[in-house]
Amino acid sequence: MAIRKEDILDALGFETVGVGAWLTSALIGFGVGALVGASLGLLLAPKPGDELREDILERGRRLVHRGRARVEEGVAHAERAGRELERERERERPPIT
Repeated sequence: MAIRKEDILDALGFETVGVGAWLTSALIGFGVGALVGASLGLLLAPKPGDELREDILERGRRLVHRGRARVEEGVAHAERAGRELERERERERPPIT
């Protein structure tokens, strides 16, 4: 008498399950999760797409404006420092005789 895999599994209280049984459950679970996630995303979205895009563009514009202002301040500071160094160099230079 040969012992089969099914006999051992049956004695232990297990049963063999084909790929179709768990795959169907997994796909159903994935589908339900995707629907719930998409629904919650739409319900909890802070703003409609057009408003959100406009807010992002406006923040980008402000960031560029602040960056330009900082660069202009840095250039002005460098020019002042350069003029001051030039004056000091002129004061330290001995007169030509």
